[in-house]
Amino acid sequence: MPTQAETINGFQDSDGCPDIIPTVDTKSEQDNSFLQWTAVIASVITAVGAISAAKLRKSS
Repeated sequence: MPTQAETINGFQDSDGCPDIIPTVDTKSEQDNSFLQWTAVIASVITAVGAISAAKLRKSS
């Protein structure tokens, strides 16, 4: 049982515990998003290369 009352701030108000709204590090999220897109692009390039190689082998 909490010793402090719920903080009514729109963040998990129904849990009955005091809380602080977590801060979001937007730079980290932007960096993460960039790395995710880089991985997707690298996967697509690899897949296209594999398909092209398979077609080349099949035609020879």
